Amino acid sequence: MKNYKKNIMIAALASMAFGGSAQAQEITKQDWGTFKLWIDPGHSGRENSGLYGYTEAEKVLRVGLATRAFLFKYTTADETTIGMTRDNDNAYVDLDERSDMANAWGADFFYSIHSDAGSPSKNSTLFLFGGWKSNGNYIEKTPNGGKRMGDIMCPNLTGVMYNTETRGNYYDRVFYNGDVDTHENQYPYLSVNRRTNMASILSEGGYHTLPMQQALNINESYKRLEGFATARSIMEFRGLARPEKIMLAGVVTNSENGQPINNVSVTVNGKTIVTDSYESVSSCLKTTWCLVKKLK
Repeated sequence: MKNYKKNIMIAALASMAFGGSAQAQEITKQDWGTFKLWIDPGHSGRENSGLYGYTEAEKVLRVGLATRAFLFKYTTADETTIGMTRDNDNAYVDLDERSDMANAWGADFFYSIHSDAGSPSKNSTLFLFGGWKSNGNYIEKTPNGGKRMGDIMCPNLTGVMYNTETRGNYYDRVFYNGDVDTHENQYPYLSVNRRTNMASILSEGGYHTLPMQQALNINESYKRLEGFATARSIMEFRGLARPEKIMLAGVVTNSENGQPINNVSVTVNGKTIVTDSYESVSSCLKTTWCLVKKLK
């Protein structure tokens, strides 16, 4: 029985997405302006364990770092206009501190990155901005902006998840307390929406308790793909042209039985990438920085 479980894990961890740039392109950075974005990778350290010993905290940190890196690459934004709650696995930040940091920094927008847990019948994303209902009317917290960001992010991030639907983009109190005529509490439900002084949103990017999605979560290139989709959404929100980048994304499988194949070299336009193996992932999970595979 023990060997059987190990084989299942090998199969799951081998089925990683792979992503890479298929062609080089000349980049002209767009003017970011003075807009101050706060990126909040949810949780800290190695909190909220998912399948295969990989945690939500580790995954969302790397999505946040990839998002920031893409924004630095495609715009004139820098550390003075994009701040982060934490940028390594050793920083522990409690819930109230997150909003306090962004408020003190004078952020214009707060984006909190999460992934979900549970036993879903279908993988799904969720987007929650601050809001409630009063006398039948939907009220968004001020400053506004969370709803509009969610409307942009929802299709973009859902599109890069594995076999994924979306539960939608919600006023957070409507999602948690129901779509009633008037909510008793006339303020946002989530702390990161309630305590922040700027427009805000929280995203749930798929389930880290779902085998295939978690296999993708562990993969470094996949997290960059999610970060790219996030960066494009933020640029669209800012009124900037979304960057066009040709990326490969998929799972290499056996054509006869449809099973994922691990440790495979794939070459496109002179660039080679090696898909994950159980051994590479197991070794990776023991390190602080998860570098599952590299472009040669």
